[in-house]
Amino acid sequence: MIAILDANALLIPWHFKIDVFEELRGLGFMPATIEPVRHELNVLMKKGLTGAGVALSLSARCQIIETAGGSTVDDQILNTALKYKAAVVTNDKDLKRELREHGVRVVQLRNKKYLEVDLQ
Repeated sequence: MIAILDANALLIPWHFKIDVFEELRGLGFMPATIEPVRHELNVLMKKGLTGAGVALSLSARCQIIETAGGSTVDDQILNTALKYKAAVVTNDKDLKRELREHGVRVVQLRNKKYLEVDLQ
């Protein structure tokens, strides 16, 4: 199954020294992202956000999938997850709530040590 990583998921290795790709493989997911997430990381990098450059380079290890449209990056993540029946890796509280409302599986950081599938 595909797991779409949002920008904050790609920052996890920088902030918490966790190999999200290994964690996802262990959970049975193939890492993917969308181009708007890469664009968001590029903007953050230019603004000087610590770790954004590393996150952008890590995004190259993800399959880039075509977006299914939407007005914001979060909308595009949601719509793409619905289109491809994919899970989403995020710790964004609002995005997680929206994903759950639409029945999308959420993978999140737990105890700042590992990723887990949210069962809520």
